[in-house]
Amino acid sequence: MRCGHRRLRRTGERRDPARRGCDGLQNSSRAYEEEPLAPLLRKGDDEFDAVVDWAVHALVNAEALGISAANVDALRASTDPAILSFFQEPPIASGLAPDWTSAIVKATGNYGEIFDRHLGAADAAHLPRGPNRLWTEGGLLYAPPIR
Repeated sequence: MRCGHRRLRRTGERRDPARRGCDGLQNSSRAYEEEPLAPLLRKGDDEFDAVVDWAVHALVNAEALGISAANVDALRASTDPAILSFFQEPPIASGLAPDWTSAIVKATGNYGEIFDRHLGAADAAHLPRGPNRLWTEGGLLYAPPIR
């Protein structure tokens, strides 16, 4: 752990849960990086890069629109133009299925659901969303509309 750079590394060692680290973070056997990370893709595979980008955009847009794994099927019948635009065909020529957005959300949940399951409320870490919130909630997440 480097406090000056606010960087935490994942370690296999167990630490005393009563011991506190930088900025009041509790040290544990599970640590996290605090730096902007994104999916790592092979150079030159522009089509796959675009698919991954749009998949991440879809997850963020789903959260912003209130679309979750639990309600994605019901919302396909919505008359709200913003929700209807979420369910349109892929914005890129990629071979993605016409129902690509609903398939992604059905399989994984929206961005918030994924965060909660792996880092937040539903995980032992119980990490706050912090800058991983939507921009409308004071965070940094924004995705272009799916068009």
